[in-house]
This record gives sequence, C-alpha cells and structure tokens, in this order.
Amino acid sequence: MPANKAKAVPGPETEPVTWQDTITYLPVNKIASNPQNPREFGKHVLDADASDAFAELISSIQKHGVLQPIIVRQTGQENYELVAGERRWRAAQTAGLETIPAIVKDLDEDQAFEVMTVENLLREDLTEAEEARSFAAYVDAKGDGAIEDLAQRSGISPRYIRRRVQVMRLPEKILKEWEDGKIAFGVLEQLLRLDPDKVEEFHEKHMKNEWDLRVDRVKSNIDGMAIPLSGALFKTKEAGCVSCPANSKVQVSLFGDDFSEKKVNCLNPVCFVEKQRTFLTENWPATKLAKEYGTNGFTFHEEIGYDKYESFYTGKQPWEKCKDCSSFVTILYRHSGQTFHNKACTAPACFRSQSKTKETGNDPKPSKNLGPEFQDIFYRERIPHVADIALPLDDARHLRIVALALITNSERTRDMFSKDMGIAHQYAWEGAGKIWKKLEGLNVEELTTWIRRVSLYLTLDDMQIGGGLSHKHLVAKHLGIDLKTEWRLHDDYLKRKTIPEILALCKELKILDDPKAKEFAAGTLKMKGDKYENLKKKDLIRLILESGVDLAGRVPKEILKIGKEN
Repeated sequence: MPANKAKAVPGPETEPVTWQDTITYLPVNKIASNPQNPREFGKHVLDADASDAFAELISSIQKHGVLQPIIVRQTGQENYELVAGERRWRAAQTAGLETIPAIVKDLDEDQAFEVMTVENLLREDLTEAEEARSFAAYVDAKGDGAIEDLAQRSGISPRYIRRRVQVMRLPEKILKEWEDGKIAFGVLEQLLRLDPDKVEEFHEKHMKNEWDLRVDRVKSNIDGMAIPLSGALFKTKEAGCVSCPANSKVQVSLFGDDFSEKKVNCLNPVCFVEKQRTFLTENWPATKLAKEYGTNGFTFHEEIGYDKYESFYTGKQPWEKCKDCSSFVTILYRHSGQTFHNKACTAPACFRSQSKTKETGNDPKPSKNLGPEFQDIFYRERIPHVADIALPLDDARHLRIVALALITNSERTRDMFSKDMGIAHQYAWEGAGKIWKKLEGLNVEELTTWIRRVSLYLTLDDMQIGGGLSHKHLVAKHLGIDLKTEWRLHDDYLKRKTIPEILALCKELKILDDPKAKEFAAGTLKMKGDKYENLKKKDLIRLILESGVDLAGRVPKEILKIGKEN
C-alpha cells in the first residue's frame, strides 16, 4: 500500500450521501469485490445463503431496489472495486439487478482500505469475529501504532481494539470454535495469558467439555498454573521476567484490570523452572542453602521419587564421606524455592550400607528405638480417657486441643495462625510446640474465635472435595442463608460475562423493562432508541448496577442451580 496519503480519508460519517456526492448507476458485473475485505478472509467468505437477514435484504431489493448506494473506486476505464456495501452488491446480484446505485470515490488503495475498515466496524450485523478480523487486518497493514488512529476514526476504545487484535493471534482451531459459538470471547482473553507456544497444549488438555469451556473454569485452570515470582531464587529483573508477557503484572498493562491478580505471577512454568534450575546449578556453592546445610547440590522434589533418595532426619548426621559426594543434596520445591529436605542422599544403596550395623557372635540383632512407638500407644489410650472425665466442652484446655487439631489440619491453616502470632514458618514434621505455646496464652474467648475462624476457613476454602459445594450449601442452610433472597448482581460477576451474555441476563431478569433502566440509558448513557447491544460492556454494567433498578430477587438461574451432589 502507498505509504503517503494524497488526501484526507472520507470517514463513515459522510456515508452514504452528502450534497457534493454524485450517485451514478453502475453495471453490477463491472464491480469487483475488494480482496482486502476482512469479512472475506480465509474460510470466512461471506455466504449469500448464510442468514435469514440476507434473504430479507434480497427480498427488499427485489421490491424496492437498492435504497442506499454502495461506495466504489475506479480501477479501470469501466471497472470498479468495492469500498463499502458488499452485502448490498451481492444481494443485488442475487436479486437479478443489472445496475446498482453507487458513489465513485477518488481513493487510492490505502485510502480505500481505511474507509472499508471503518465502514465495516460501524455495521450492526458485524459478528464479533468479523469485527476482530477487521481490527487485525488494519493493524497488520499499518502497524501497532495504527490502533490509536483506528480508535479515533471508529469511536472504539484502543484497549478494546488491542484485545481483539491479540485474540486473532490465537490458533485458528480455537478461533473457529469461537466463531461457531462453542466458546465465549472471555475464554479467548484468558488464553492470551498463556505463553503462545502452550495455548494448543492447554486447549487439548483443559478444554474438553462444556464445563471446561466456561470462562471461570478456564481462568481457574490458568490460575492454577501460575507461579508466584516471589519464589524465584534467581534475579527476575536480570532474567527478563519484569517485561515478559507471561508476567501477570505485564498482562494488566496490556489487557487491563480484568487480568489483575494480588500477587505477581509467572504463567510459563517451564521457563520459570529452567531459570530456577540454571541459577542453582551455576551458583549452588554460593547460595545460602549450600552454606547452611553443607550439601553439594540440589534436586527438585517434584522430579525425584521417594525410592530414589534417603533423608538425614533430625539427629542423623551425614558421614565424613558425604562431604565430597555429589549425591549429598538439598531437596527443594521447584516453584517456591523452599526446602523439602535439608539434607538427603540420592544414592539410597550407599546410604543404607553406611547405616547398617554389623551383627557380632550370637547376639540378637539390635532392636530399633521403641520409645516413640510405645509413647504413642500410651497417649492414644490415656488422653481420651482423661479428657472425657476432666474437661467440659467450654473448658480452655479442651478448646486448646480443638484449636490445635484444626490449625494443624493443613499447611495453609498452620501458616495463617503462625503469621498472625508472629511465628516463623514451619512444616508439619517440625512439630507443633510453638503453636501450642501460643495457644496456652489465649483465653476462652480468643480460643473460640480461632476455632470459628479456622473451621470456617477449612469449610469454605480448603476442603473442596471434588470441586463440589455440597458442604457449603448445607452450612448455609443451617445458618438460614438463602441465595434467592440475599444474592445480588455485582461488578465481579458481570465483568466475567461477554456483552451477549449480559444482554441475555438482562432479558432473563427483566432488567431492561424497568423504567429506571430506560431512563438511565437515555439520560446518563446518551443511548438512542433501544440499541442496548451497541453499548459498551462497562456501560451495560453501569446500567445494571447504577440505574437504581431493584436487584433484590433478580438472581440468574445459574446461581440458583444446585448440583445433584447436594
């Protein structure tokens, strides 16, 4: 396309006719389709039999003719190329018309492309996919810097355009599912968060059924792949993580607040682990871990089976020969960088041979330490007996036992209590002495508060058995909580919906029938007529939440639906 423009490009606001435009009737067979029309790319050729709307257009043209002239540019003495009006021209051909009203514009190829793109974007019948393809074609032709220019010409926000251009970079197979209505645009936005090389793999693995194609489900699966960058042992800035597209913070700058997360995460686990591995391999002797434990290397917990190593547990010290052995290592969690085993041996046979005690004469084989085993038997018998006799349910000693059991039930509740009480992080095998010491300092009221807090946390956050909600429904019913009367539409829920989904929701809940909604649309949002579908997503959300429509009892069916397991 020519780099320089000879004249200003006529905008769509001059369509279809101005006082200086001259309408002429051209033979339909002298007009050629525009090869740059985004509505005709690849498999997305405009099909003359594709819709009832097109059939209605043909019928109207047969009765009344073409009422709105098309726009063309002259490419030869009697030859023309379409700039705007593809459907009208095709319908005229199908209707058997020999001529069609047209406005001939003096446009070069570059100018014609711009007019055609903007005109396409203002069409009411443009599908989401056609719109996105128009954006992508324009940016491909003119570069990323053209987004702001296109936004000004079309009145569409740059962020909206940028997202759709990015979406069109996804694999064609996935885009086809979107165009066929199998997946929502919100799903495509979530896929943008992934490393481009991992999108198809994710699609094959995590998007197999209708449940997995939900926006919230796709988001949840991608969130599950995220690795907090705080766990990096390498320097993230030097490694390029700060500006990497897989950085969740970078995604916010590219795509907006819908991609925001509380923590800065990496969404390319393979890259993260390799950087972690490279750093540790090259720098192990100088790391704090190597200096503290005296080990000669590392291995990742996720990459070694339990039968491939032996650990030096508390009280068992490495032998002298271990000091120079490459099998004497520290086992780490590869994502968090935290220690799984301080000291371990990855040569189990050698470890066992060093541990074996030689038998002498006819002496019986030395028995293992029986203390822990019989201590446990004693406590299992004695503690319940004493507790049943001496401890009322509201006794502080009984409450401490309950609190200890709940708090140490999971790593997350243990961590929750430790942080609030100023206890350094500790794992389950490190004992509960510090936690118990803190519990001894709490009174009945404080113990009761912690028992309630942790039990609710375990019920609502940590015990997602099979992903079901049965226990939550039961607890809610027990407490007199009712979804139907208490749940309200809110911003977080609506942001997860596409525009068509929000409009369907409004229809389902009869929100747009409310006079307050109509008044807000016409007044605050300056909407003309009943064209709610032309509103931007943020304005539709404002209409629902800010118009004053009473949302009590207006609960979507999907919120009220309770699964069979309940």
